[in-house]
Amino acid sequence: MKRMTIGEQVDKHGMSEAFLAVADAFLRRDVAPIKDKIVTETFGKWIVCVNGTRETVKAEPEGTMGCNEVPPVHAALFYNGWLAGLISPAGGWIAAGEGANEATFIEAIRS
Repeated sequence: MKRMTIGEQVDKHGMSEAFLAVADAFLRRDVAPIKDKIVTETFGKWIVCVNGTRETVKAEPEGTMGCNEVPPVHAALFYNGWLAGLISPAGGWIAAGEGANEATFIEAIRS
């Protein structure tokens, strides 16, 4: 699977559009704030697991391959159960496939 670095699309404060989309979606779903929590939400074929703790954690949402290390203030992204990204406010990476990529992730999160 190809990977691409994200962060080309940032807001005026330098935050990645993908992470902002996650924050907005969590606010819409009334699961924020996430401080001191590990929160998992599903958006169509995407599962997002956000680490709001101060420790690096292992994320293993049901139906996914899991991610051994999700640092604080990062989100592990799974597409059809496969790890497809690891993002933070400053950037990260997302798969660059036909179905799993930054654009399809942001579209799913916003719908």
